[in-house]
Amino acid sequence: MTTTSHQQDQRTARRTTRSRVGRSAVSGRVRSRGAVPTRVAAAGRPMRAALLRVPFVVALIAVLGGGVGSVLYLNTKMDESGMRTEQATMTSAQLRLQIEELGRTIADLGATPRLAQEAQAMGLVPAGDAAIMTIGTDGKATLIGTPAPATANAHPGAGR
Repeated sequence: MTTTSHQQDQRTARRTTRSRVGRSAVSGRVRSRGAVPTRVAAAGRPMRAALLRVPFVVALIAVLGGGVGSVLYLNTKMDESGMRTEQATMTSAQLRLQIEELGRTIADLGATPRLAQEAQAMGLVPAGDAAIMTIGTDGKATLIGTPAPATANAHPGAGR
């Protein structure tokens, strides 16, 4: 770290032309940086400095790689969740349609004409006019109408 007399002369010339504030700024900068070498001090110095930065670079790459991997993992999980939701929505729609169809089937099976057809297929006949028995306040029963057995011809739609 030798300096030539020419360099010292240039420094001195600069010092005399600068203001007081400028000189203090330059001297502070020189003190904080140390002497600026004009050539590389040792042959292996740049390699050693680069090797000192390797752990930081490796850590930075690991953090960035972990971040990208985490984003990909979360994106995959979100897509999977979306597909499950879509499948559940389609299943729910199919089940709603099936419920509506079963409700219509129940309503059709419980309709009066359908019940009459089923009864007739089983051999049952309509009762016709029935006699009504009423019980008075004195406990005696009174019969209104005439009881008669049901016949197959009593219903106008019978025999078809």
